[in-house]
Amino acid sequence: MHNPNDIPDPDPDNEPDNEHHNEPDNEPDTTSATLLEQLGDLLEDVENTERAKGTAAATQVVAIETARQFQEKIQSTPAAELAKTKSVRFVSEELCWRSFTTEVGLAMNVPDGTADRMITESYELSTFLPATLDALRLGRISYRHATTIVKHTTGLDDASKLLFEEAALPTAFEQPVLKFDRFARRLRERLNPIALEERHRTAFEKREFAVDPKQDGMSFVSLYVSAVDGVAIQDRIYAIAEKLHSIPGETRTVTQLRADVAVQILQEGDLFPSTTATEGQPAEVPGRGTGRFAGITPTVMVTVPALAMVEAVNGREPTGHGPAELEGYGPIPMEQALELAGTATSFIRLLTHPETGTVLSVGRDRYKPPADLARWIDYRDETCRGPNCNRRAKDCDIDHNIAWQHGGITAYDNLANECRGIHVVKHSLLTDGTTGLDGKLATKGEGWRIDHERDENGQSTGTLIWTTPTGRKYLSRPAVNLRPPPPKKPPAEPFNWETGGVTPTPDDLTPFS
Repeated sequence: MHNPNDIPDPDPDNEPDNEHHNEPDNEPDTTSATLLEQLGDLLEDVENTERAKGTAAATQVVAIETARQFQEKIQSTPAAELAKTKSVRFVSEELCWRSFTTEVGLAMNVPDGTADRMITESYELSTFLPATLDALRLGRISYRHATTIVKHTTGLDDASKLLFEEAALPTAFEQPVLKFDRFARRLRERLNPIALEERHRTAFEKREFAVDPKQDGMSFVSLYVSAVDGVAIQDRIYAIAEKLHSIPGETRTVTQLRADVAVQILQEGDLFPSTTATEGQPAEVPGRGTGRFAGITPTVMVTVPALAMVEAVNGREPTGHGPAELEGYGPIPMEQALELAGTATSFIRLLTHPETGTVLSVGRDRYKPPADLARWIDYRDETCRGPNCNRRAKDCDIDHNIAWQHGGITAYDNLANECRGIHVVKHSLLTDGTTGLDGKLATKGEGWRIDHERDENGQSTGTLIWTTPTGRKYLSRPAVNLRPPPPKKPPAEPFNWETGGVTPTPDDLTPFS
């Protein structure tokens, strides 16, 4: 490991003068200045890299917008021109753009929602904010600065957008993103011709709740709600946490208490803090509340290796059998998984073989299952099988990859979970622009195709191969290696001494005389 105290001599040829090493050196010490100059050069490299990122982002903005315009051109191409190049376009205008968004997301390896936002940002920057795009291309601002300007000009008329850009850019050159965002929010209020009340009503329709998994068995929980609700939630949680923190014996920090209070309120309804604490013990956060939803509990799947469960039952420490899995998240500590699987009635335990992962039990005594095949598919997939989607399987449709009306069968190697958006896009139809006798556009198959990867036995490995309308291919691997056993081989025939082990055909047999 490099020792930070081992600073290299900037002039290795400068040997110490042994004859005068005790005499004071009247020459100025330039070592520190030289090292700081070297550090300055390194920081300049950091700055230049950041500028290059801005230039690359501007190049991507132009590429996305150019692709959007070309897709629009394809969709408006007359049938005669399509026929010249043997091309097709989408039957549905809406599904055309949803498919395009999905392809952009796959090209950048981001979710559809992120791709949709970047397509919009690229359009706005290229069409209405030329000075911002130029500043990004020159590396004078970051992409986050540019998208902040886009965010705050959304809803403004064209003239107001230019006024906003002119007033905002000088500040964007000088301030980090968070400070600039506050400045831009105030500037927008001065320039926005639409009343705040009307804009709030529109924004309020987009309120949402989300869970963002993190490392070490943790996650972030977020709410997109009105500012009034957000501040009210914060104030209540802070007040309860402060009250608990004042109780003698409480050892948790205020920050920890805020998180614990929020969890208890969201999971169990109202929270009623106790007023006393025993000697050396913190005040307990009480049990189930009495709010409107206090009796509602979630159903969550936890997967535990079977031998770990056996060891736990026998009082031994679970070791060496692979991690436990929480559905919709991933690996969690074994002791937490065992507690959930054994005692929490709102959890279903899924026991698996420690080596093959084959399902042994799904705890039928604790949860009424749907059809076995559907559950099998859910366990294998865990999420939407769109290559860039992470929606939970329980919130998805189980899709026939080869459509039922086209001869597809209901079997594990023709089924996969797809969120409703991906499912609809996957079945979007193409046309060459011609019409049938009924006056409707003639269809030329679906724009997307899914194939199951096959092993040496011809069985699906669970990996899906997605082929996009433009012919690009992407893989989607299963969350769990859950596969049926290989097909049984026919029993070997006994050795035939008369034919040398070869089973004779009727032609080889001598007829009885």
